[in-house]
Amino acid sequence: MTNSPLRPSSPLRLARPALLASGPVLYFAVVFLVLWAPLPFGSVEPWSIAVLRLSACALVVIWAVHAARVGVFVISRSMIQVPLYCAAAWAWIQSLSFGGAAISVDPFLTFQAAVTLLAFAVFVSAALLALDSAARIERAAGVLFWFAFALSVFGMIQSFTGTRSIYWIVESPVVNFFGPYVNKNHFAGLIEVLLPLGLGPLLTGAVPRDRRLMTLFVVTVILVAVALSRSRGGMIAIVAQVAVLIALTVVARRTSAGDGRRAPALAAIFAIILLVGAGVGWLGAGPITESLTTLPAAMSDQSETSRIEIWSATVSLISTHPIVGSGIGAYGTAILRHWPATEYSTLLYAHNDYLQVLADAGIPGAFLAILFVGLLGVALSRSIHITDPGLRGVALGAGVGCIGLLIHSVVDFNLQIPSNAIAFLFASAMLVRASSIGVPATARP
Repeated sequence: MTNSPLRPSSPLRLARPALLASGPVLYFAVVFLVLWAPLPFGSVEPWSIAVLRLSACALVVIWAVHAARVGVFVISRSMIQVPLYCAAAWAWIQSLSFGGAAISVDPFLTFQAAVTLLAFAVFVSAALLALDSAARIERAAGVLFWFAFALSVFGMIQSFTGTRSIYWIVESPVVNFFGPYVNKNHFAGLIEVLLPLGLGPLLTGAVPRDRRLMTLFVVTVILVAVALSRSRGGMIAIVAQVAVLIALTVVARRTSAGDGRRAPALAAIFAIILLVGAGVGWLGAGPITESLTTLPAAMSDQSETSRIEIWSATVSLISTHPIVGSGIGAYGTAILRHWPATEYSTLLYAHNDYLQVLADAGIPGAFLAILFVGLLGVALSRSIHITDPGLRGVALGAGVGCIGLLIHSVVDFNLQIPSNAIAFLFASAMLVRASSIGVPATARP
């Protein structure tokens, strides 16, 4: 394959993403999907999940039309997509009947999960193509950061009005909803992914001086919203994220000498602490103080069921299907043998994404999850060597966003929420592409 431009009339052939832009339509479609997914309650209802699947088909059509127009079919060779396609294939295998029996205890639900996983894999492939330049990556990060601000303001206003209905229209089945999410923890989970996309460039000194105060204000409002949501897991994850981001920023600054900018990490954090304190003081610290003083109760579910008891039942389920799992997406059915449903509640998630991967997908699923996280770790270690402060800040922010959600996943099921899974996958694609674009070949470890 040569690097010379191909004539539109030339035969359709494969090309690496670096040789040809993916086109603006695919880029806008991918970013729009990340923005849309949280709005219909996190895309957890059947109709919104169907929309996500159809959106993946639309991405393929856009991809193919662009390929036909330019005469080149562009693909990404990033390994980060491989675990996702393999997970979709494994779920499909679990749903098949072998000798009259399937691996999954609920083959239909597992087949549905396979379709969703395939849609997620296609989304990541499209994102890897769409994020084909530093400008596009930084622009997408800025849009998502301001989207987090808008959702935070909406959630705070909705909370202050005392309504029991999401959007003041749809009555929530529980009282702990925040923003468009029925569960406050899932609002916090989304913010964990999006907030570092703006905080990273701020700490690397990439934000122009005349916009730093505004960025600090936006960060502060978002943090206050998470505090007002009373998500203990979210607050713990964000504190850990800030600490990791500061450490990575310091290491990156020492590694990437000569960028000509001073990273205002300590000054920015000090200003954020002051502004958050002032905001909490003005809005009232009662709800936040109550959440923090009852922090040990974070191990309890929103019902009177302890997470420890749920995890114990999940471990029992894992011991029943230790090798191949009980079926991706079939947890709600499989757990009935270990946790009988009551008249008032059923258990659909393990409240720990790691245990749920083992319960659903067994050893193959655990291997794929470890491979995916390992590839993210490699990309994050490479992003430290990015020379451009703006792209480095976005890359570090995207990596820390993924870390935050992985931390929160110890006590919740954010990755089972389609909108949060899409945000996590998009941040993963941003990290991988930024580390590929911004790191000189001589600086790669």
